[in-house]
Amino acid sequence: MSQTTLLHQILEANRSFLKGRPAPLDPGGPPFVVVACMDARLTTLLESAMGLPRDRAIVVRIAGNRISPENRGVVRSIAAALYVKKATEVILVGHTDCAMSRFSAAEVAENFRRAGVGRSVFGDEDLRTWFGAFAGVEENVTESLAALHRVGILGAGMKAHGLVIDTVTGALQVLVDGDVAPAPVTEAARAGELEFAVDAAEEEEEAPPAAAPPLPPVRERGAVVIDGTRPDAAKAGDRAAPMTYVDAVIQLRNVLSAARQDPKLRERLSRLHTAARTERDPLRVYSELQRLEKECMGRYPELRSCLGALREAIQSKKGGLNFIEMMRRIME
Repeated sequence: MSQTTLLHQILEANRSFLKGRPAPLDPGGPPFVVVACMDARLTTLLESAMGLPRDRAIVVRIAGNRISPENRGVVRSIAAALYVKKATEVILVGHTDCAMSRFSAAEVAENFRRAGVGRSVFGDEDLRTWFGAFAGVEENVTESLAALHRVGILGAGMKAHGLVIDTVTGALQVLVDGDVAPAPVTEAARAGELEFAVDAAEEEEEAPPAAAPPLPPVRERGAVVIDGTRPDAAKAGDRAAPMTYVDAVIQLRNVLSAARQDPKLRERLSRLHTAARTERDPLRVYSELQRLEKECMGRYPELRSCLGALREAIQSKKGGLNFIEMMRRIME
């Protein structure tokens, strides 16, 4: 049998599959576990494209192929594959056009309400968190692998790889090569503050911080209200009603929900998601919103009025912390 690594053998099998000549791996080799999404488009495609052999490949399929300490079911299944079935490698496979990256809380909520299921069934968590939704397919793979390392079930000599499969062609892309010694999990990662792109981190180190946007003067009293237009503003010709912070949050949530359906904005939404999770300075998160608004090129005019309303909430220390928490809930 070839002495090449398991990952190399899978990539060779994939190249053969793409040429129309499926070539399963040697069924007599050591077992390994594959964690993939439950998407029906992967049924039979996953096995053929990766050359997964019967009685050797242990396949775990869950919504969004997401691994987290809270998802004990998938962690338990991986642990069983490692310590009951004696697998020594984990291959996490994301896929293109994953529904969990296009998750709409409003749509899902409407679906279960029509089925007569109450919201309380899903607990107090945000629905995106409960269902394990995410902003980007590639980010989810790298984040899930980092979570797997943090859980601590990988023993000495065990490897974990991260791939993405194209649901149309079956082509594989390697995101994380576990044959290369994995980078240590930093304290920031242990706290859940994961870096999703190395080039973005390097760019941040080399470039000076972006200038903070100018803020209007702080009102001494009263609710947080600035000039703007509420969703239920008066008719044309009437004086525009002021937009409250609550109005701005609701409108921002709706805009971001719509923007997630736009493939051109995925990278920018990914950066916003990272900033919301890792930044403690509300102005940096706000700056990412500004960049998103510019990239939208006028497609979501409501976003501009949201930005105006949210600036004032950042002026006080308490308001800034509330703004970050609000952004984390919306992005998750």
